[in-house]
Amino acid sequence: MSIAETWGLAEQLLRKSGILPVVTADSVDEARKLSAALLKGGLTAIELTLRTPAALDALVALKKELPGIAVGMGTVLTIEQMQKCIELGADLWLRRAPRRSWPMRWPRRRSRWCRAARRRPNSCR
Repeated sequence: MSIAETWGLAEQLLRKSGILPVVTADSVDEARKLSAALLKGGLTAIELTLRTPAALDALVALKKELPGIAVGMGTVLTIEQMQKCIELGADLWLRRAPRRSWPMRWPRRRSRWCRAARRRPNSCR
């Protein structure tokens, strides 16, 4: 699968879910309970953070036990993390974008809004 096809699938997944809750779980059981509750509430995708040692084990458990939820992994910082996430079945993975790439990724008006919002959070109402 090409990078463009992968990006297209990730974009479809995110558009379908509408919102991507971020879950930081200290155990597989905690990730399972949180994800099941989110799925029951109608959310079909989550981002499972890689901040805890249980993250990759939680990914495996969620893919096996909750097939109705798409699991994204973030924030992926290394190629090794990316490869492990793909190998374990992550539906998508997220990385931090360098600031200088923001104007290229977002429409010009949107990037101005984001810069303004960073300086003055209430200025974009």
